[in-house]
Amino acid sequence: MSDTAPLYTSRQLAELVRPLDRPQQFLVNLFFPNVRLFESRRVDFHVLNMAREVAKYVHPDSVASPQAERGFKIDSFEPAYLKPLTPLKPSNMLDIRPGERVGGDMSPLERRAERIAQTVLDHEAQVLRRIEQMASTILATGAITVVSDEYPTATVNFGRDASQTLALTTSARWGEDGVSPTANIRNWSQTVATNSGAVVDTCVMGGAAFELLVAEESFRDRLDNRRQNDGDINLFQSPKGTDAWGSYQGTVGNVDYFTYSQPYTEGGVAKNMMHDYGVILGGRHQLHGVVTYGAIEDDEALVAAQFWSKMYRVHNPSRVFIEAAAAPLPVPARVNASMYVQVR
Repeated sequence: MSDTAPLYTSRQLAELVRPLDRPQQFLVNLFFPNVRLFESRRVDFHVLNMAREVAKYVHPDSVASPQAERGFKIDSFEPAYLKPLTPLKPSNMLDIRPGERVGGDMSPLERRAERIAQTVLDHEAQVLRRIEQMASTILATGAITVVSDEYPTATVNFGRDASQTLALTTSARWGEDGVSPTANIRNWSQTVATNSGAVVDTCVMGGAAFELLVAEESFRDRLDNRRQNDGDINLFQSPKGTDAWGSYQGTVGNVDYFTYSQPYTEGGVAKNMMHDYGVILGGRHQLHGVVTYGAIEDDEALVAAQFWSKMYRVHNPSRVFIEAAAAPLPVPARVNASMYVQVR
């Protein structure tokens, strides 16, 4: 037996994560279901320009004239870097762990192994939670701003049309006399279709916004919370994306309605992924949402990966450090296939 406690390799640390529960990512699952890994710091996307030109009238005997090919643009983004780091002190291994009987029934090495596994899980949970927060912000604003004491403030603006980020005021707010939420949603869906060509099939709302919508009798009468497949009706069977924080409320026409509220903290400040009066509209497949990952900038890695962990030891004072790294960025390749409105 070795005289020193073992250091785990990055591969072994990755294995520790697999059997453990991951945080659920409601918005990511709905709107950014795809993953792309890059072996570079920047990530690039080619986006075809919209083409709505009709064919010209010509005489049958006229010579056909050439027309320009549909153009495209290259969007290039640099993901922010995430690098949680946790030191483990020898004294941590001498104290009993949660669930141990009084007096302890685990050896220091057993406690050490459990603590390492829990630390890797915590790091991964922080990264996944940050990606969900980024997705929430991008859907709400069409952009993401990275602010940190150790990182120059930087904004990635995906260029969503300004008419697709709204905040209703005064007499236009939901709940005011004469305001029809269903008429609003119909008009906003048309705006999305005009600016992107996408069809809105998903509406995610804060709880208070949904209460104002369902208070409208015409909507309430049409809301169907049954899922029908090949003639079989399944009560309360939710579409992909539903989890503990998001709830499927029903379908009207071709639009699925969800409510969502997930608390998190940032710098000790309590926040929520979804404003209580917020409404996200989108074509969840036509958005072409992708969570991209830039290369891991570590001399021991230098690979394309979603999440990377390593472990190393320092002396005087004796510490073991567990470090994680990730460079994620959710990208809505067709950003105008989404819209956000704060309705009150």
